Amino acid sequence: MRKSLERIFFEYDIPFFIDKKKDIMAHPLVELIRSALEIINRGYTYETVFRYVKTQLVGVELQDLDILENYVLAYGIKGRKKMGEFF
Repeated sequence: MRKSLERIFFEYDIPFFIDKKKDIMAHPLVELIRSALEIINRGYTYETVFRYVKTQLVGVELQDLDILENYVLAYGIKGRKKMGEFF
């Protein structure tokens, strides 16, 4: 229905606004906060750290993140203790 209305309004050059609900859990800032809290609660697990960094709100370039992720996976780094050994 929404696509049909958009097409018709666009075709007749009628300005329009159609509001739609967005899932707040998918917002990068919410994900950053959730993953930061999870790092505090669960520790530096692979999943929580990379979920935090993948929000792209911490200043890490995607290309650098891919390299880091491959490194972590290749060496089996999974927690704070292991990270301390390599860094």
